[in-house]
Amino acid sequence: MLTLQVNRMFITSEKSSLEGEVKYNAIAVAQDHIDQIRWMSSESELNEFVNDFPKMINVETGSGTTLPYYVEINVEDESISGSNVKNRHITVTVRSSYLGWGRDPTVDNNNYVKADFIKSFAN
Repeated sequence: MLTLQVNRMFITSEKSSLEGEVKYNAIAVAQDHIDQIRWMSSESELNEFVNDFPKMINVETGSGTTLPYYVEINVEDESISGSNVKNRHITVTVRSSYLGWGRDPTVDNNNYVKADFIKSFAN
């Protein structure tokens, strides 16, 4: 009985560790894309970058395996009252079938990380 409990504890611990790594990588992928967009100096550069999406990105984990992440980038005009610059609302969504392991698959909010960002360009 003790062996069974110890084994279950290790499996639960490993599962929690893997879930944490998957979520960490998804957040890192989203943040990396926001950082790339942050330094773009023109709308044409942004549009050219966004045209490559959606796409699959593989991230190597600490255990030497590779996990696929599906990345979508959506851009919408954002009007901010009193602003004399052109603002774009950018949403980076990173999905993985490994996010939401063991959760209800019928609930939509289980398998993605979403990051929002407003990028401004001078008129």
